[in-house]
Amino acid sequence: MKTILFPGNHRQPAEAAYGIVLEDEQARIVVWQAPGKHRGTSLWNTDEGRNNVLNRILETELAGIRTEFVRFTVAILEEDGGRVHAMDFPIHLDIDDYTARGNPHQILDGGRLSDAFKWIVSREKKVSLRSYDVVAGCARHFTIFEEGEATANAADLLARAGYVSTQQQVPALVEA
Repeated sequence: MKTILFPGNHRQPAEAAYGIVLEDEQARIVVWQAPGKHRGTSLWNTDEGRNNVLNRILETELAGIRTEFVRFTVAILEEDGGRVHAMDFPIHLDIDDYTARGNPHQILDGGRLSDAFKWIVSREKKVSLRSYDVVAGCARHFTIFEEGEATANAADLLARAGYVSTQQQVPALVEA
C-alpha cells in the first residue's frame, strides 16, 4: 500500500492509497479512499485527479508494460457501516500525446483528393499503431467516468492490494 496525493476539484490536495495486484497476465491498479481521506473530493468526482493518479502510477510502477494488460479500479470506502463502492475504469490512450512524443505509428494516407476533402468535412486523421507499442509511460492515458462498471469481489481485491480495515475485516461490496 502506498499513499498518493492528487488535485481535488478546487486543486486542493486530496489523498488516496493504492496497491497493484497481479491477476494471471494482468496487473490491476487498485486505488482507494478511506473515510476522511478525500478531503472533499472523491476520485469519482474529478476526472483530472483520477487521470493524474492513473498516469503517475503507470509511469512510476508499471513503465514499459502494455496498457492492454492493465486494469484500473477505484474504491470509495464509507464511514457508516464500513461499506465500499468500487468501479473498474477502461484505460484510454491520448493518441495526440502518443504521436507527439514520437512513438511508433503511421498516418494512413488516403491520397491528395481524400486529404483535401477531409479538411472540408472533418479534421480527423487516421493513425495506425501496434498495441505492442502502447505501454505505460509512453503517453498520457485517461478514463471516462461514464464507462466505469461496478467491481465484483471488491473486498477480496482490496485485501490483496494491501488494504487493512481498522475493524480487521474488509467491507463488503455495495453496488454503485
